[in-house]
Amino acid sequence: MSHTQPIIFNNEWSIGTTHGSILESEGSKRQEYETGLATSHLPEMIFDKTTLKIVHINNKLEIVFNAFDALKSIDMYNNIEQIPKVSMSEVWSKSRSKDRELDYVKPYDWTYTSRYKGTLCSSSDKSWHIEVTDQQLDLEKLKRQEPILFYDELTL
Repeated sequence: MSHTQPIIFNNEWSIGTTHGSILESEGSKRQEYETGLATSHLPEMIFDKTTLKIVHINNKLEIVFNAFDALKSIDMYNNIEQIPKVSMSEVWSKSRSKDRELDYVKPYDWTYTSRYKGTLCSSSDKSWHIEVTDQQLDLEKLKRQEPILFYDELTL
């Protein structure tokens, strides 16, 4: 497992990543995923040690992105009609409409579509307080051609 050196922004925020190997197809960690997610339908590759962590240094409040929590946010069996369709899926389905095996398939979200927005944590006695706001991103600030101070590519 490898860690990037966290980058500190404005002495206020720390951003760091962890990279690791693919979750094993058998064993206690795999069992933990299947039990914790209440499904045996898992993606073929899960990078269980890969994380992105954003920390507010003064408050020790964290937003963490990880595979387990991302998979927990997937509604595997409900709202099947909302599963995204891949190109040509309708044509394929019609060509197989007389295929009796399709009648026995249990539907689940095989696209693993997640609405995961991160996991909020605290390593202090402070806690997150989320509230609705009418503030918007400063688009002019985003348009500035400033150097990129942090970049990493992650696969959950």
